[in-house]
Amino acid sequence: MKAKICPRMRLLPRWIGPAALLLALAACAGAGAPASSPGLVATNSAASAASKPAVASTSAAPASSKPAVSVVAASSNVAGSAGAKAAPKPSAIISAAPAGSASGGPATKITICIPSRSTTTLPAFAAQQGGLLQAQHLDATFPYFAGAQVDAAMAAGQCNMEMAAGAVGPLLQGVDMRMVAVTLNRSPFQIWGQPKLSSIADLKGGTLADSGPGSLSWRIGRYYLQLNHLTADKDVALTSTGADTVTIAALVAGRVDAAVLNFPGYLQAQQRGMKLLYKPPAGLRFVSQGIATSGPYLAQHRDIMRNVVKSVVDSMTRMKSDSNFYAAELNKYTGLSLDPAAVQTYWKTDTASYNIPPRSDHQSAVAALSLYSDTSRGQNLDAIANRWLDMSIVNELYPASS
Repeated sequence: MKAKICPRMRLLPRWIGPAALLLALAACAGAGAPASSPGLVATNSAASAASKPAVASTSAAPASSKPAVSVVAASSNVAGSAGAKAAPKPSAIISAAPAGSASGGPATKITICIPSRSTTTLPAFAAQQGGLLQAQHLDATFPYFAGAQVDAAMAAGQCNMEMAAGAVGPLLQGVDMRMVAVTLNRSPFQIWGQPKLSSIADLKGGTLADSGPGSLSWRIGRYYLQLNHLTADKDVALTSTGADTVTIAALVAGRVDAAVLNFPGYLQAQQRGMKLLYKPPAGLRFVSQGIATSGPYLAQHRDIMRNVVKSVVDSMTRMKSDSNFYAAELNKYTGLSLDPAAVQTYWKTDTASYNIPPRSDHQSAVAALSLYSDTSRGQNLDAIANRWLDMSIVNELYPASS
């Protein structure tokens, strides 16, 4: 039986106003898991024992070896099964050998799915490679599913959790999803265009690139156009190019007029002579990125989720205070090799957005869900937000000051 996955979302209704702004994420998990990891918990009847996770984790390097990153081609590590025909294949499976070693027995293997190899997901990778997850006796691998494909992977049972801004589609279909930590509480996207353009209004009759249908950049791009009285696919043609590196290449080559870019993509676009066309209002707050899992997985493995949240926050805290650690982890994760001046620019810009502690509120959750009002079919977003945003672990680890 095919797993229920997030469908392609239709265009945002024109009547949504600015107060409705914003994003999303969450995660769901299906049934079955590798024998060495906690079982992925079924979230609906479509996920069954027949749908074993199709992702095979790569083994970490021996403790005595130099910390390294292993990026394995998906075709050699994804074995389809009769129960997982609809499951997407990851573009890569990223495995990092943690520094040092932890005592107290073997580590529990976990799978954290990501929608991009970018700065927004870097804290989870740095928590693994920097030994913070290992200190909690956890060993993570990171299957990479471009854009909205991470939602399909969660629904197909290929992840214990995700660090992403997706899976709201399954949430709105009734799947029990929980956002347990919000690492980014604002929009990370900007629109950058060809030097000949002066503003977003000049995009009328042109093309705007995003990472893929249903992805966060896909939705945010449409929303930004709407805020500026432009209609996607009517006034501006939308085209999906994939990861930021591909999108920037298309922009610089002139194959598209503009692109929806995350950091550091927009910084790279600036360095290539592109022009800023639109930046979201300062002070805007909403659920944008974080750690999410399914309700059943959270109930059965709360200790694991608690340790993951703590490790990721410790990772952000260390990167925020140590530019050398940030630069080293960024290089290992993305391949970027920066000169000292660029390191300082990346470090200051990126870590300034870290939401520490990773707490958000009901209003921000509703704002995120409102981006999906075209698929919510009149559902009560307040009630859904109450179920979706679960700050109980964050409140345990980082009690709010009275």
